[in-house]
Amino acid sequence: MPTSCLGDARWVRVGVVAYGIDLDQEDDAGVSGVYSDDAHRDGSFDVEKAALGPRVRRG
Repeated sequence: MPTSCLGDARWVRVGVVAYGIDLDQEDDAGVSGVYSDDAHRDGSFDVEKAALGPRVRRG
């Protein structure tokens, strides 16, 4: 992310969540599974709120 997007923030914390969909082309509904992964957590997690890593400082 460009620092120009962060304004003059001295530090940021980053959260990463990945989503995937398993498409079933033989089924009219089309979706046979939805998967998600939070890079900072093991096991289950709240898909609405990613866990944040440590503070990353400028410079």
